[in-house]
Amino acid sequence: MAIALLVSAALLGCGPANAQDFPQSIPKPSITAVAFSPDGKYVMGGDNEGVLTLWTVDGGKFVTQFKAPSPYPVRVLVFAPDSKRIIGSTVGAPFVPELGGQLGEICIWAIPSGKLLKALDTTVGAFDISMSKDGTSILTIGEDKLRSWNLSDFSLIRDFGDLGKNSRRIAVLPSGTQALVDHEDGLAIVDLSNGKIVSRFKQVEGFVRDFTPDGSKALMGYKKNLVLVDLKTQKRLRNLSLGPDDGNDELGFQAMTVTAISSDAKYLLRTSWVGPDHPGQVGIVLWSTHGGDQPREFYAGGSTFGITALCFSSNGRLVASGECDNSVKIWDTFSGRHRFTLVPPEPKKQPKISDKSE
Repeated sequence: MAIALLVSAALLGCGPANAQDFPQSIPKPSITAVAFSPDGKYVMGGDNEGVLTLWTVDGGKFVTQFKAPSPYPVRVLVFAPDSKRIIGSTVGAPFVPELGGQLGEICIWAIPSGKLLKALDTTVGAFDISMSKDGTSILTIGEDKLRSWNLSDFSLIRDFGDLGKNSRRIAVLPSGTQALVDHEDGLAIVDLSNGKIVSRFKQVEGFVRDFTPDGSKALMGYKKNLVLVDLKTQKRLRNLSLGPDDGNDELGFQAMTVTAISSDAKYLLRTSWVGPDHPGQVGIVLWSTHGGDQPREFYAGGSTFGITALCFSSNGRLVASGECDNSVKIWDTFSGRHRFTLVPPEPKKQPKISDKSE
């Protein structure tokens, strides 16, 4: 069965890297999530203390800064299609059995003011968020909690129960009635109206990191490599390894390899432990999803835990990298030219969130 088009986080400009796992030991503050607005005007960075900062893409001018209700790491950021709201989630530690997940919250803020519109959940955060094509609803996945939400009145539509077990990746289909869910029994298409599984896909060994926006491929983690897989044929299309020395160990690879897929599904990014031109440093490598082209490293630097988030702009021409020095760096995708570095001001020096209407 062919999979219909997906409206994933990558399609809205924030990229899949925001939901990646990262060690709790990285410095504080460090940027842990990044997102471009679909209209191309803004870029946002969230750090591991729950602070979110908004800048303009044109010139990198500071716009506003605000805090999530709790000081946990920002794990995922998704702009609404009209760029006037952003949905974000923080996830802390440890796992709380009584709550069925890790401490955190899922919140919606107005853009550009940063005004908190609604905290959807103030106890359990989300590892991944996918929005419907019309921007009226979202699907969230936390630790064992798969839920859909109405963004018109901020109400809970459905809790999908066991379908959320061990799931980290989700994507709502364009109709808004079905979604791809990577859960403990493998990848499946789920009917969002009743929670029933419509169809299943045999999964190659590994774990899903993200889906291409057209829904035809999945980026899988496999041993120390990343593999691009055709979901219909199950064929491995590309092995995204940079060589036998790419990666320190299994835990390190799973924790700190960060990826992003462009909205047109033509290109993807990944970090490398050992850059081909700069051994011993962390690099960002650009790949073609269609094969043929050689991977190209356009940046290297930092420490082992240097890069914690990546995303493409909605037009694919820019890349944002979130880094452990608490900065967001903006790059030209194809030339690799560094445009500018964005550094959040200290939160204590910022005024309270404005209550002005949008």
